[in-house]
Amino acid sequence: MSDDIRGTERIKLRPGAIAAPYTITVTVCTSATANDGWIPYGTNVDSVVITSYKKVSGAANTLVTDLINSTHTYSITSNVITIYLDYPGTSGPGSYELKILPTLDNSKTVDSFLIQGIVAENLQAA
Repeated sequence: MSDDIRGTERIKLRPGAIAAPYTITVTVCTSATANDGWIPYGTNVDSVVITSYKKVSGAANTLVTDLINSTHTYSITSNVITIYLDYPGTSGPGSYELKILPTLDNSKTVDSFLIQGIVAENLQAA
């Protein structure tokens, strides 16, 4: 498996968005010998580390802390990860991405994945 799985859904956040849910379903291999899932057979996602970045043209992406809701960052139920996003009021409009590093219930980490296509829009009155 590659180091990053890149999400393809565009996520738009507008001013006032608080704890907007973004859900990712993690597939489990169907048997101990199958290679048809993202995590090994018999394991579950136990926790995740989520890092958010603002994309900067022609430069390194900037780490930001106001894209992920500070009160309710994420939840995990039956290998479904829900991340709660806020409009980044301090970082402002632009393109963002999330890097997600899951830890399994056997304490092992699996490949991180990258969610791109998060856009914070600042709508102007017409």
